[in-house]
Amino acid sequence: MSRGRYVEQAVWPKSFESRVRGWIVEPDQIAPEELARLADVPPAGSPLYDLPKMVSYVYALRWNLARARSVEDISLGLAKAARPDVVLSYFQCPDSLPHRFWIFQKGLAAIERRLSQFGIDTSHAAELERRFGKVIERCYQDVDRRMGHLIDELAGPDTLVLVVSDHGFGDGPVPHPFKSEPYGGIHWSTGVMLARTPGLDPRSEIRGASVLDITPSILYFLGLAVAEDMRGKVIEALFQGGPKQKIEPVSTYEKKPQTECPYAEGFPPKPESFIW
Repeated sequence: MSRGRYVEQAVWPKSFESRVRGWIVEPDQIAPEELARLADVPPAGSPLYDLPKMVSYVYALRWNLARARSVEDISLGLAKAARPDVVLSYFQCPDSLPHRFWIFQKGLAAIERRLSQFGIDTSHAAELERRFGKVIERCYQDVDRRMGHLIDELAGPDTLVLVVSDHGFGDGPVPHPFKSEPYGGIHWSTGVMLARTPGLDPRSEIRGASVLDITPSILYFLGLAVAEDMRGKVIEALFQGGPKQKIEPVSTYEKKPQTECPYAEGFPPKPESFIW
């Protein structure tokens, strides 16, 4: 992928486009020592590259690091210039890389079973574990460092900080159901939320929250009305420092109320099992 890659209509408002382009990092700008933070990448000519998906998956490591650096730099650059009330940043590697490298952290026996299921030479199992067995852990460590940097630079003592995933990841059934992801894990329908907000007891736990509750909670924190057509609710446990003044809801923030909900339990529809 060349550094001249350009995506139309990727930036809004248009006036930010020239600044944002300067902060985008391309995969070919990721140095070998940076790539080594995620995995011990095989050298050129390695027989591992003959395994299904391996060429594109190793590229995905480089792509994910480039994307993470881009998100970090864009978030910091724009937020410091504009000083907005809300900053939203999306780091993708906790979703992208488990689709590609999940099984390699599960031990040699699990790797061999998965390779065998898809007719892949099991003689490479030990090397795959050695080279890629820490990818998922290091992905989370990388995101943790970047988020810590954003929080240190942008968040004050009265800032609401939310770390939210819309789903989890884990082991799937045996045999693995997806031929397109021979080494991947499976989406779990339960995600996670971490929070820091003034007055919140760090020992407290928040259970039963939904991704639909995030926007109402942010509006509440900012002293803005929650819309009646929002299916989520304010997570009141976040605001133990004292209730804010009650604000009457508005009917909608859209052109017309959003009353239709074809997938009441979320999309895609969840099967009887725990996986998506």
